[in-house]
Amino acid sequence: MDIVQNNGFGSLLAGLGPTIIGYAIEGAMKFGVYEVTKPIMIKFLGVIFENVNIASAFLLSSVIAGAVAAILLCPMVGFNFTSNRMPSLTHTSPLFRKVLVFASLLTLALKV
Repeated sequence: MDIVQNNGFGSLLAGLGPTIIGYAIEGAMKFGVYEVTKPIMIKFLGVIFENVNIASAFLLSSVIAGAVAAILLCPMVGFNFTSNRMPSLTHTSPLFRKVLVFASLLTLALKV
């Protein structure tokens, strides 16, 4: 309640826009990668194993799609946290935003 009293109700919605955009992109990528990898995994597993269970191909496609979507979502979530902690960044140049996204990707790559 202190946040609402000090900054107003609108401060609770400060990160809503980037969150909605980020999860929409993540969902679209997850669905797209899943649909593209399904036939590839069916053929791939069919070549390796003669009598492949189609559910295993769907499961593997789902795992790949989830991993791709998570990797794409991490920089967006990092930028969302950064912009919420430093609201002045929302009015910065597009070049600085690209640097922040690249730094988020680099951090993610170094942690893996």
